[in-house]
Amino acid sequence: MAGSAYFLIRLGLLRACGLRLNAWTELFFAYFIIAGLTAPILSISDAFDRIPSKLSEVFSDDSKQLSNWAEEEGYKVFDRSYRPMWFISVWVNVFGSLTLLVILRPFESPTKVAVMILSIQPVFFMCGYTTYFLTALGLAIRRLVRLPLSLSFLDRGHRAVVFLSGLVYFLALSGLIQYLGLFAAIRLGPTRHSTLMAPWLIGLSVTPIIIFGFGIYQIHVLQREIKLRNLESISAECKKAFQEVKTSPSKETVEKLAKLVEIQDKVEGASEWPMALGTVLTFILALAAAGNQIAVTIANLLK
Repeated sequence: MAGSAYFLIRLGLLRACGLRLNAWTELFFAYFIIAGLTAPILSISDAFDRIPSKLSEVFSDDSKQLSNWAEEEGYKVFDRSYRPMWFISVWVNVFGSLTLLVILRPFESPTKVAVMILSIQPVFFMCGYTTYFLTALGLAIRRLVRLPLSLSFLDRGHRAVVFLSGLVYFLALSGLIQYLGLFAAIRLGPTRHSTLMAPWLIGLSVTPIIIFGFGIYQIHVLQREIKLRNLESISAECKKAFQEVKTSPSKETVEKLAKLVEIQDKVEGASEWPMALGTVLTFILALAAAGNQIAVTIANLLK
């Protein structure tokens, strides 16, 4: 709805001023930026509200730390009255408007230029807001994985790892799709020969890599803490079993100790990185897109 409304309003304004339209550019603005960014943010907002109940078995909430985290970080990430969000969004609006002004020179008509710039402000705002949103969400996840754990014996925190991994993959793939949409819109649009769009393309192409790298590292931090917590638990059980063997040696106590040592070895050998097939494929796709964009930009500058 939001994308279609923006598309129709901008279409009407540009036609009323006699400005030429490019279908790919307008579709990208309406459905990749306005609708395409709004939908993932709303989806993550819904998932964010379920974190305290979903991850209460992994993170301790004895002193309301998980609940406080959800309340404080939810305000920073989603509240539109938060000042840093406006600062970043307005800065992107200014940068985008200046880029457009340079591309539109020489000016055919001040009125047409004003309409063009004013009608694209929602697009620039969504780009700025999404930049802030990803930054704030990344910092929120960083704080989450460092909260005190509340795990039962040998619990690997699978629920939290799967949830955070899915969030990282979703954001990284969304960023990659946005880059491909912008790339197509520029290549098929009127600004395909302008080098001024290179910073936007490069910035968007490296975004999935930043999301992916930062997110996977935070999951690594969580898995490492879970592993250390489990090692502490199993080591304590091994010490108890060893004392039992010393005080009352028997076949049962020896077998119990051997079994615990075997479990300890498995825990020590557990991976601290979420290196699944999806992880590798996501990274390769993001890296290929960024590498291709940087290579294309350098080639254009050397012409």
